[in-house]
Amino acid sequence: MFKKITPDKDYVPNKVSLGARLGNLVLAVLLIFLGGYGILKEELYLPLGKRTEVTLYGDATYVAMVAFSLGAIYFLLEIVDHYDKRNNEHIYRRLRMIFRGFACMVFISAIIVNLKYVYQT
Repeated sequence: MFKKITPDKDYVPNKVSLGARLGNLVLAVLLIFLGGYGILKEELYLPLGKRTEVTLYGDATYVAMVAFSLGAIYFLLEIVDHYDKRNNEHIYRRLRMIFRGFACMVFISAIIVNLKYVYQT
């Protein structure tokens, strides 16, 4: 009736280097602080590239904070996967793709919400 789960003897859990784990932790914390700063000031300047920059105002900073929180979870999932020794890396990989996709969609939504403030005159 129930399938007995037997450990795979050839399975080797993935290892993430200490530098990568610390880098992911720093990026997650920076994203949360950046989003919090934007909410506190109700203005958030983001240089997105050499010639592209966005300044978010008002409600758009709250939407960006949601995107940054999803991004922080994305970075933290790799750390959690390192300490989870079960054979389920595919689940973490799929979760990271989902969180990355949602974070990008929510950030684009923040830019769209920001258009209300840009063209409000």
